[in-house]
Amino acid sequence: MKIAFFHLMPYRFLPTDFEARYPSGWVDGPASLFDAERARGLYHEFLDELEHAEAMGFDGLCVNAHHQNAAVTAWRPGSGRPGSTTSTATCGTSATRVASRR
Repeated sequence: MKIAFFHLMPYRFLPTDFEARYPSGWVDGPASLFDAERARGLYHEFLDELEHAEAMGFDGLCVNAHHQNAAVTAWRPGSGRPGSTTSTATCGTSATRVASRR
């Protein structure tokens, strides 16, 4: 049995009334709700957490791959690779990005 660490990589800065003001969190949310500097900080936080999970001995690192979603900041396929920031992880190619220990 292998145990993987899964991270949703949530964008935590949507307005509290988001559900009341917008019909959906998929595709049609206004770009004005996104703060690039806050997202940058989140990415550093998330990568630190993924690196920590690797150091703790998890067999794999998984992140959510819901693109165009107002609440998830996971990267798109072909962009940033978490495996490149760790010593023993490589990146998979499935819809849910997986970095597994060698």
